[in-house]
Amino acid sequence: MLKRLIANTFEELIELILWVGLIVAAIVGFQAYGAGANIVMKIISAVAFLVVAALLEALVFGTLVVLLDIRAYLRDFVQRQPD
Repeated sequence: MLKRLIANTFEELIELILWVGLIVAAIVGFQAYGAGANIVMKIISAVAFLVVAALLEALVFGTLVVLLDIRAYLRDFVQRQPD
């Protein structure tokens, strides 16, 4: 019971970290040009930072996400087995 709780919490924590990372990257990208910059350049910068952050997150957290998907698949497989 406790193992499942820890594993589920770990899965939710990783997802939360990924979303927060993307939000922070977009905000930092928007603020990168400063207050006097053109709004179009701010939006382009925010999108660029968002894309780079998504690629870095995929590189860093990709293995963990794949392992969590395998874990979910195995859990569903075991639950479908007749007793």
